[in-house]
Amino acid sequence: MGSAYSRTSLRTHLHAMIFNQSLPNIFLTLNPADIQSPVALYFAGVKLDLDNVQAKQLMDAYKRAEIIASHPVATAKFFHILISNILHTMILGGVVGPHFICISLFGLIMT
Repeated sequence: MGSAYSRTSLRTHLHAMIFNQSLPNIFLTLNPADIQSPVALYFAGVKLDLDNVQAKQLMDAYKRAEIIASHPVATAKFFHILISNILHTMILGGVVGPHFICISLFGLIMT
């Protein structure tokens, strides 16, 4: 998000989109926990059987956080795949309803 100017710019963009497209039908906040995800660890190079993940295969929280922090590309890949699948399945795939048509999306990534 950054500076006050960038927040104001994003807010203006969102207000313009609301004025043009009307109020949003869905407001969704996502906070993926990459440290808890076996998929993120798999992308980081940890050898896991994703079809049968056991709690004993996963390391303690500190070790998982260390692995995720040292592999930013794997974390970005995990985030991209997760968000793409959520948007494709829920919004564009029709889980929200058979007559729901997605006209516009507004996404913001906060780091």
